[in-house]
Amino acid sequence: MFDSKGPCKKQYLRDTVLKGDFSMFFFTWTESKLTNHRATMKHLALAMLLCVLMSLSDCQCIFKLRTPEGENQTHCQDGVDLTWHPKDTKWRNSECQNCTCDRCCYEYATPTRFPEDCVSVFDPKACQYVVHKKDNSSELCPIFAAVGK
Repeated sequence: MFDSKGPCKKQYLRDTVLKGDFSMFFFTWTESKLTNHRATMKHLALAMLLCVLMSLSDCQCIFKLRTPEGENQTHCQDGVDLTWHPKDTKWRNSECQNCTCDRCCYEYATPTRFPEDCVSVFDPKACQYVVHKKDNSSELCPIFAAVGK
């Protein structure tokens, strides 16, 4: 075998320490890569959650300022139609906004991308935009992008 005091022992110890350091470095690198992957996945999950929540939220809302004297009132006034409504009720005004005493929100999407031979027309009775051919209003066109809900 080898003498524990000879050069073979030193070589054995040097190889063991170097291999140990390398494996420790490799383990740390692997752990770091795994941690970065987990962090990336968490950020991706958070981004997906925000996208889902954004689609469920009201996108264009006008919030009404509450005044101390208005806290005890039983009715509130619509700022567009100037009509009065009981507190804790919902209504739709003439500008197609769904309202409460706290806010009014636009509940339609405005088309922004559609074919060039088409036109978007707002239907106030249905509270939505209809995109149809410029020369034939009965032929509907596809909508590629829209802003709003």
